[in-house]
Amino acid sequence: MENMTEERKDSHGSWQDTVSLVLGFWLFFSPGVLHFQSSHGETWVAVILGLVLAGFAGAALVHAHMWKQWVLVTIGGLLIAAPWAFGFTAVHSAMWNSIIAGAAVIVCALSRMHDLRGAGKSGHGHGGMAAAS
Repeated sequence: MENMTEERKDSHGSWQDTVSLVLGFWLFFSPGVLHFQSSHGETWVAVILGLVLAGFAGAALVHAHMWKQWVLVTIGGLLIAAPWAFGFTAVHSAMWNSIIAGAAVIVCALSRMHDLRGAGKSGHGHGGMAAAS
C-alpha cells in the first residue's frame, strides 16, 4: 500500500510544478501589477510566456513526464534571455521579473527532474527515458 502512495506522489502533482504554474499566472498578470504595460516586447513576453508556462506546468501537474520538465527549463531560459533578446533591459521591473521568474522555473524543473529520476530508479513514477514516450 505504501508503494502505491509513493507512485501517486511521484507521477502526479508536485510542489515544483505548482510553483511553476503560479509563476505562469504571475507573469501573465505582472505587466498590470508592475506597471510595465506597453506595446513593447516586455509586455508580450510576460503574457505569452506566462500562458505557455502555465499550460505546461499544469500539464506536468496532471501527469509527470521528463520531457515536460525539459520544456519548462527551456521556457525558463527564454525568460532569462528575453530582456536582451527583446530589448527591454532599460525597463528594470520587467527585466528582473523575467530573470527571476525564469531562474525559479529552471530550479523547480531541475528539482522535479531529480525527483522523477529517483522515482524511476526505485521503479515508481515516470522518470528517465520511459517518460518521453
